[in-house]
Amino acid sequence: MKTRLSVNVNKVALVRNTRHLGIPSVTRAASQCLQAGAHGITVHPRPDERHIRAQDVFDIATLMQDWPVQVRLAFHPYPHPIPALFNVRGFGPPFSVT
Repeated sequence: MKTRLSVNVNKVALVRNTRHLGIPSVTRAASQCLQAGAHGITVHPRPDERHIRAQDVFDIATLMQDWPVQVRLAFHPYPHPIPALFNVRGFGPPFSVT
């Protein structure tokens, strides 16, 4: 399936992280985007986790098992990417790592 619209949920994570309340939910936002017709979800993990956190990637991967769409992991150019994020390849749909 060719991705036509992939929604970046980083800003949802940024708002959640600044509030320290756990809301809004990144997975809920991703789910609502998919229900509205998005064909993919994009996240940009950073080593400082100021936006998407490693756990968010795993949570989104679990959510995506029910959707035939692509998850795009776009990494910030730093020397040592968060190694655990490469384990998401075992989850549901294809993941695109850039």
